[in-house]
Amino acid sequence: MTTWWSWDPLDTLFFRDPARFSAGESGGLAPDTHFPPFASSLLGAVRFALAREAGWDPERPDSWPEWLGGPSDPSAHPDIPAGWDHTGSLRLTGPFLEWKGETLFPAPLFLYGQKRRDGRFRVTRLVPGTPVDCDLGYGLRLPVLKERVEGHALEHTWVTRSGLERVLRGDTPAPEGELFEEGELWRKEPRAGIQRDLRTQRVEKGHLFTVPHIRTVHGLHIRLGVDGIPDTPDRERLLALPLGGEGRFARVTVDPSAPDPLPPAPQLTPDPDGRIRYVMLLLTHCLPDPDGALIREGFSGAPGKLVCAIIGKPVFMSGWDLRRGGSRPQLPLIPAGSAWFFEADADRKADILALHGSRIGRMTAYGLGQMAIGQWKEEVEADASHRDGTLG
Repeated sequence: MTTWWSWDPLDTLFFRDPARFSAGESGGLAPDTHFPPFASSLLGAVRFALAREAGWDPERPDSWPEWLGGPSDPSAHPDIPAGWDHTGSLRLTGPFLEWKGETLFPAPLFLYGQKRRDGRFRVTRLVPGTPVDCDLGYGLRLPVLKERVEGHALEHTWVTRSGLERVLRGDTPAPEGELFEEGELWRKEPRAGIQRDLRTQRVEKGHLFTVPHIRTVHGLHIRLGVDGIPDTPDRERLLALPLGGEGRFARVTVDPSAPDPLPPAPQLTPDPDGRIRYVMLLLTHCLPDPDGALIREGFSGAPGKLVCAIIGKPVFMSGWDLRRGGSRPQLPLIPAGSAWFFEADADRKADILALHGSRIGRMTAYGLGQMAIGQWKEEVEADASHRDGTLG
C-alpha cells in the first residue's frame, strides 16, 4: 500500500547543490540551492522517522531495521551506483508539488510559449518536423513549432494534473489556472551565516558565508509516495521532521488513503495510416544507464520506432551521507519533462498503454524515471514542419 507524505515547510528550506563550499572562495563559486528536493533528500527524512518508530537508537547501530535499506552491494543491487544506499523494501513515487488542492508536475519540454502581460499563457507544442540532413545526421526529424508563438520552452514551469491530462491527449493546457511559473510558487532568499567557537562564543575568522534559502508560498506542499512499509497504520498521522540543511523543519501529513496523482492515459486513437503515434514523457528525473543508449535510442522496451526526442539539460543529484560524514557521488540525471516521440502499429496499443506510470533507467526505487504516455498526431505536424521555427 502506498502512503502519501505531504510536506508543509515551517520555515525557509535549504537543499544544497553539489558545488563545493570552501572558505575563502569567491562569491561566484557560492553554493546554490535547488527545489523541489530530490527524492533522496526526502528519503533520508522518511527513513529517520520510520526507524525511530521501529525503536532505532543512534547509539546502537545494530538496531537499524534492515527493511529500511543501507549501503548497497553491487552484486545484490546493480542499479544502485557506488556510494548510494539501497532502499530496502521502500519504493518511492515523486516527489511532486501540491498547491490549492492540485498536484503539480514539471511542464513537458515540448510545450513552448510564455505568460503574457494579461496573466494568460499563450502556448503551442513542439512536434517532429519533416526529415532534414544536418550536422547531427541524415534524415533526422527535428522538433518544430506547431504554430508560430513567441516565447521559449516552458522550463521552470509547472502544470496541474488537469492541464497534464490535456497535454497527454495531444492538446495544450488552458491559458489560465493550469500553468504556474516557479516565481509564483517559491522564491530564493539570501541568508548570511557565521561560524562560532562554541568554547569562546566568538566568531571564527574567515567563516562568513552566504547561502540562498527557498521560501515557498503559503499552502505549497511537497508530495512523496512511500510504498513497502510493514504494518502501515491505516489512519492519517501528523509529524514534524527535519528537512534539508540549516536545521529547518516541515510539518508532514501521512495519509494512507490519498489517491495516486498520476493522470489517466489517453485513448491513443490510430491515425488514418493505421499507426499510433505516442510520446513517452518523464514525470520525474531519470538516471540513464552508463552506455547512454536511453538518450540516443530511447527506451529499448518501447513498441515501435523512435521518431524524435526533446531532452533537457542534465541536473545533478547528490546528497549527504551521515554514516560516512561526507557527500555522496554526483549523479547526472535526465530532467523531468523530457520526451521521446514514437510511432507503432495499432495492434501494439495495449503494450504502449502498459508503459503508463512505469519507470525507466536506474534507481527507480528512489522514484526516478517515472513516465506517462501521451499522443501526438502526424497529419497536424506534417503541415507545421513547413513553417519557420525548427529547433535544433
